[in-house]
Amino acid sequence: MSDILTEVGSATINPFVNLWHTFLNHIPGFIGAIVVVIIGYIVAYFIGHLIKHALQKARLDKWILKNNLSKTVLNIKLSVLAGQLIKWGIFISFLVPAAELIKIAGFTTLIHAFAMWVPKLILAVIVLTFGVILAKIVAREIHNKGNRTSQIISKVVQISLIVIFFQVAFSQIGVSTDLIERIILLVIGTVLLISAIVFGISFGSAGKKYAEKIVDHHMKKKK
Repeated sequence: MSDILTEVGSATINPFVNLWHTFLNHIPGFIGAIVVVIIGYIVAYFIGHLIKHALQKARLDKWILKNNLSKTVLNIKLSVLAGQLIKWGIFISFLVPAAELIKIAGFTTLIHAFAMWVPKLILAVIVLTFGVILAKIVAREIHNKGNRTSQIISKVVQISLIVIFFQVAFSQIGVSTDLIERIILLVIGTVLLISAIVFGISFGSAGKKYAEKIVDHHMKKKK
């Protein structure tokens, strides 16, 4: 009976003992990981702040305001956005060596995969931000020509460019772009159709006016 109780007690206690020993063995790794994370955050914060300050010195935010592009970028200061992207990108890169110090199976692989994906996400945000700004500027230049046709075409061109840059951004983060490609084809088809309709209406109006002038001129001659 005593042997059974001893075995039951050992079976109950041993997992906790092993867990405690595992925890003690990982303590140096945990401490090292915390130090790496703290250093990583300080370095990331410092570099992110420098990037933000440099872009502010370059008057990027003022250029956005001057060209009425604030709503295009959702009233976000690009200097702050760039600083934050750089800061967190650098910080996450420090998580890889920190995870390696902890030495937990699977955890290091997960953190490494995440750290490899984040730069792609940052690049996607940069591409998309550049894309919406470029689309707005191009559309504005077309719209400034002043006629009705240019106004319609400017909107279609703006949407088309945004969709294209969305496709590039999504492809960077590994999202399937099949649907976006179909949307692009649909937009291009819409552009061609609208252009044909507008051209046909404009040509028809011009032809009607020209025909009216010919008729009036002919009637005057008869009188």
